[in-house]
Amino acid sequence: MTINCIRIAPVPLDESCAQHGRTTDFDKIATIESAIHRAALIARFGTTPDGVTIEIEAASSTSGRSYNLVVRFDDEDPAAKAYVQCLADEPLSRWHEAGFTPPFLYAKSGAVQRRMHPTLASAVRAAIATLGQFPANADLAAMRDNLLAAYPQDHTQSAANPPLQDLVAEPFTRSAHLALLARARAAIDAPGLLDDDARNAVIADIDTATTRFSTWSLPWPIDVYVGSIDHRAGVNHYAAVTRQALMHEMAEYCREFWSEVRDDRDPFTLDDETVVSDYFQQHPDEFHCTNIEHLLPKPAIDPGFLAEGKVLFLNSRHIDPSSEQHLNEWTRPAAMEAPLFVTDTSMGWFMSTDPDRCFEGIPDEIEGLLNFARSQGADHLLIGCDGVTVYNLPLHDH
Repeated sequence: MTINCIRIAPVPLDESCAQHGRTTDFDKIATIESAIHRAALIARFGTTPDGVTIEIEAASSTSGRSYNLVVRFDDEDPAAKAYVQCLADEPLSRWHEAGFTPPFLYAKSGAVQRRMHPTLASAVRAAIATLGQFPANADLAAMRDNLLAAYPQDHTQSAANPPLQDLVAEPFTRSAHLALLARARAAIDAPGLLDDDARNAVIADIDTATTRFSTWSLPWPIDVYVGSIDHRAGVNHYAAVTRQALMHEMAEYCREFWSEVRDDRDPFTLDDETVVSDYFQQHPDEFHCTNIEHLLPKPAIDPGFLAEGKVLFLNSRHIDPSSEQHLNEWTRPAAMEAPLFVTDTSMGWFMSTDPDRCFEGIPDEIEGLLNFARSQGADHLLIGCDGVTVYNLPLHDH
C-alpha cells in the first residue's frame, strides 16, 4: 500500500471563506465550513471508497493560520485513485453545485455578516431538503442519496415538502425558490394528493415569495464579478454575472491593443483567460484586477419610508403622462363618478388603498402602485416629485 495525498481548498473555488485575523472565531468557523465542503464533495462524488479519507487540516505560516481538506488515498487501489482523480479534475466552484447554500455570508472586511448554517448538521439537512424537491432530476436525486447514506443522523423525516420558512433563513435563496416552484408544479400535476393543510401551505409560501419579488431589489444574494484595467488614458471598469463573461469583456480590450505587447500569436485564436493573463504579464505600463462582490438583497422600501399614519410616499416617476392625466381629472370637484377619490395636496396626489373598494376603471399602472402600497402595510398612497423611488417598479422620464 502506497499512501499519497492531495489538498483541496476549505470551500468551493469561487466562494468566500473565513480569514485568519479578520473573522471572529476563525478556527471554529473555518472548521465548520471545511466540514460542510467535505459534505458537498461527498454529495457530488459519493461516499469515499475504501482507501480514501478526507480530513480537515490546519496549517500555520508566516502569513497566518489556514485550513484545507487533505485527501489521503491508496495509490495502488484503482477505485481510490479514480475517486481522487474526480475530486482533482472536477472541483466545486459554487456551493449550489452540490445543493448547498453558503453557510456563512462575509463582509469585505472578512467579518461574518450572517450565519446561514452554523453547524454541519443544519447545512446537510437544508441540502437534503432542497435536493429532495427534484426527484425527477437524476443527478440531484443521486446527490441527495449520497448525503442520506453518508449522514443518516442529520436527515429529518418531518415533512416530504417542508414549508418555505423551514428550508432557509432570511434572506430568501435561489434554492428555496426552485424548491417552491417544484412544490407548486407537483400541486398542479397531482392536486388530489394534497390535503387542505398542504395546499394552504403552498399557497402561503407562494404569497410570501410574491411579496418578496415585488418589494425587494434583489430576490436573493447574487455574486457580481467585477474587474478594472488601468491604462494611460484612465481606468476601464467591467462587471458581469459570471467570471467567463467578465473575462470575455476584458479580453476584448486586450485583443484591441494586442500590438502593444511583444507577442506574435493571434489573440483571436486564444481563449479569453489566456489573452487577459498574457497581455498584462507582458505589458509594461498597464495593470488589471478582478474581484467578486457578494450582493445581499435589501427591501425596496425601508421602514422609514412608511410615513406617519401608514402613508407610502412614492415618486411621481412611477406614473406615466396618461396616468398623471387621470389623477388630475379625478381631483376635480365635478369628478363625482371617478373610480378613485384623489386629493390634490401640496406634496402630490393622495389616495386611499382600501382593498374593499371596487377599483374598476383604474389604469393597470395605478392599480399596481395601490397594490404595492398595500403590500407594504400602507393605508394611503401619496405620489409626488419628492417621494421615494423604488427601482423594481416601472419608471418613466418626465
